Amino acid sequence: MPITTPETLEERRRQLEHSPTLRKLATRLEGFLDPIMEGSLSLPQTKPMLSRDGGVCPDDGSRLVFDPLSPEIHRCPRCGREVQGDRHHRAWLWRYHLWLSERAVHCALLAALTGDARLAGRSKDVLDAYVELYPQVPNQDNVLGPTRLFFSTYLESIWLTQIVIAASLLECSGNGYPRAALAAVVRESADLIASFDEGWSNRQVWNNTALIAAGCWLGARPLLARGLDGPHGIRAQLTTAVTSDGLWFEGENYHFFALRGFLLAAELLRTDGLNLYSEAAAGRALTAMYVAPLDTVLPDLTLPARSDAPYGVSVLQPRFAELWEIGRSRTNDSRLESFLAHLYSVNPPEREDPGLEEIAEQEQNRPPARLSRDRLGWKALLMMVPEPPANASDEWRPGSTLLRDTGLAILRPQWPVCVSVECGGPHGGHGHPDLLHLTLFWDRPLLADYGTGSYVAPSLHWYRSTLAHNAPGLAGLGQVSRQGWCAAFDEQDGWAWCRAVARDVFGRGSSAVRTVMVS
Repeated sequence: MPITTPETLEERRRQLEHSPTLRKLATRLEGFLDPIMEGSLSLPQTKPMLSRDGGVCPDDGSRLVFDPLSPEIHRCPRCGREVQGDRHHRAWLWRYHLWLSERAVHCALLAALTGDARLAGRSKDVLDAYVELYPQVPNQDNVLGPTRLFFSTYLESIWLTQIVIAASLLECSGNGYPRAALAAVVRESADLIASFDEGWSNRQVWNNTALIAAGCWLGARPLLARGLDGPHGIRAQLTTAVTSDGLWFEGENYHFFALRGFLLAAELLRTDGLNLYSEAAAGRALTAMYVAPLDTVLPDLTLPARSDAPYGVSVLQPRFAELWEIGRSRTNDSRLESFLAHLYSVNPPEREDPGLEEIAEQEQNRPPARLSRDRLGWKALLMMVPEPPANASDEWRPGSTLLRDTGLAILRPQWPVCVSVECGGPHGGHGHPDLLHLTLFWDRPLLADYGTGSYVAPSLHWYRSTLAHNAPGLAGLGQVSRQGWCAAFDEQDGWAWCRAVARDVFGRGSSAVRTVMVS
């Protein structure tokens, strides 16, 4: 049984009875299901498409608001303009498939916890709709790998994982779903995903998770083994693509995407009798992944825009709190307890609850908002510890640290000063030529890494250049080498300093040194 067991569900029902937080969370999630609870479900047979202009405002380039109830009219969050058209609809559609398959999970889980047969029936309706739709959408016009319902394989992997979790929750709670028709879709999708190995890419984490989900549910051990122990399976990725510092080698943005995949893979394996967290190498890396970003987050609680990360992403969003809540429940790491307590104590503006249109596994970066444990998602409802994190005795105050394997020196001699230097480390598939890049935060960002904007806009070439960073490079060329290391690092008596060395950065035989002292 993927994701949970009847015994675990029964224990969660008892916890739900005694936890006001879990009850409020369940009631909130159920309320957001109202729009899909009535009438028949009809899914469009159109193939989603990735395009430069689809899903973005023609005036200012902002990503259009995803409204699952508005397939034809799409609004710009910045200027308010409403647009229509086939390309906008096809950009909306891939998000809708992820959204709807996730609502099948919501319905199945809430039915399992509350006994509401109406919710179980609606989850089955969604699965029925995809059993009918899946064979009709052509596997063509793709961008990254084969897929029917999307334009890239990793998106189908997210969808398949959610479909399997919904079906397994129905079965686990006694609301069984007829297997035969769905099993054929699951098998075809899993075989398609298995045909496209993406190596060490963060996207392969989700491919592996989908194979593990399908293998567990179908009883197809070769699929499970491929996802777990394949050449680029979960175990290999955790021990190869995660640095000894606990960060995913492609940077923080991909770190969180990969971690959410690992989280679900670990839960699926857990019910299959394997506790990934207890393994010496893989478990150590997985546990470290929850904590490592706490070393790099900036004083304003935004993530550094290293490599291909977008700029200014605040961790004061439910998707981050939920991830750390699950990490807290599975690792019992006191640092997560303290950090969560700090996040819940911060007072950013109250904002409208985005729960109706939220997609758990596909980032939708929102402005910082006040966090509450009863405004998280389905994973929190199923897995988080009912008791809130203990109040921290002091505010969260990370110190200076050298992430040697990642290649990042972070100097924090006093709050809220934060200086970091890119010292080298793995380049990754999305690494930038940013050796010796300097980030300076002193009450506010003064020298920043602006990360990356749209992947389909020409400006991507600028974002991925040395020119876009506070780093040395050759005019018209940038940097030609990634060889670098931290030669010295220390903090004493209110001072912190480091020295980073770059070799061959301007060509063979050249070198550069950056020394930074902060008080």
